[in-house]
Amino acid sequence: MMIQQKNLLEKTKWTFLLTFLLYSITIQAQITEKVLSEIDVKTIESETDLHDITFTSENKGFIVGEKGKLAKTENAGNSWTVESLKTRKNLNAIYFETPTKGWIAGDNGLVLSTEDGGQTWKKRGVSTRACLYDISKDEDGKIWITGTSGTLLSYDVTKSKWVKHDVSTNATLYTVNIKTNGTASAYGEEVYLSADNLNESTSSQIYTGSTKDATGVILSTQSGDIIKHEETEVQTILSNNTKSYNDITKYDATLLIVGTEGTLDYSLDNGDDWSDAMVQTSKDLNETTFSTENTGWAVGDEGTVVKLSFESTANTVNSRLSQEDNSISNFELEITPNPTSHRMQIITNQENYNIIIRDALGKLVLEDTSTDLKKIISVTDYAPGMYFVTIQKNATKITKRVVVTRTK
Repeated sequence: MMIQQKNLLEKTKWTFLLTFLLYSITIQAQITEKVLSEIDVKTIESETDLHDITFTSENKGFIVGEKGKLAKTENAGNSWTVESLKTRKNLNAIYFETPTKGWIAGDNGLVLSTEDGGQTWKKRGVSTRACLYDISKDEDGKIWITGTSGTLLSYDVTKSKWVKHDVSTNATLYTVNIKTNGTASAYGEEVYLSADNLNESTSSQIYTGSTKDATGVILSTQSGDIIKHEETEVQTILSNNTKSYNDITKYDATLLIVGTEGTLDYSLDNGDDWSDAMVQTSKDLNETTFSTENTGWAVGDEGTVVKLSFESTANTVNSRLSQEDNSISNFELEITPNPTSHRMQIITNQENYNIIIRDALGKLVLEDTSTDLKKIISVTDYAPGMYFVTIQKNATKITKRVVVTRTK
């Protein structure tokens, strides 16, 4: 009898200990999230509209604009020097094949080239008076230029001259995409062009097709290429009839779109979800690019240059293995808009939670409780910068980063 009581006592002790451990163990889960952490808007040439931007390295970049203006940076855009090339024509596009060899295209058939990394530029002869808008390189290494009146040019390296391709349209062509097999796609002013074996002939048959009004609509081909206008077998990935888009660029899963009146939207997941960067400018933004994986750029009218900095952050979520905490294992949190200049809205699927906001230095800015699934917090008194918003209920907490900006 004593042995049975002792065994029962031992069993009870271990059961209590195991139960205590189960209710005390905390699991740490680390989630990596990419966020837009900083937006910098500056003016480098207030009387010049800027048309295109490119980088040949993380630190070295170029911008072209009106009346022969060329801007350079050697320090990752911290400062820009502006010079006037020997022309008063508008410069519309710039492209570098290598860090040393580059091209500029502009109005009235202007084409310039450099062989020394942009130190000097030489005028190249082109048999067109069209305004030229885009420069690109196909998978075979051939350079292409598009422009007004259906202008489509390619550079013949063996003959060191530009070749004009006959196309059955007088529409303005804004961009071109040439594949290895010679198949060409050109997108422009309510027109989509396509041709086979364009590399083999200067008079390939090209068909035209009218498109819908592309204002505020970004379309994607089934292969994932992003285009500006509609063609067959495409899908709409973003539609906003209140905006007019001018350019789009992509780096891995991150996309940037720019447009009129300071429009700059971005996606961090290949275009599935989009956010407004809320850039503090009303100037039209014309072109966008990336200098690194986490640094995006846009240029626009009246010398506007926008730099966007992204960061990948690891958020640690602590979850205690208890019956009470298992009921909130699907803790959800969304903060919008982000960046924000006036107020933020906290959206969660929980009730009765704590809100903790700290600045970038860790200083406590706000501590509050809420029972609302949607909680609005004013940030008009917050200094511009980065803030960390933590939502906590019992042993579970989620922290997200928010950028506060100011309207200039």
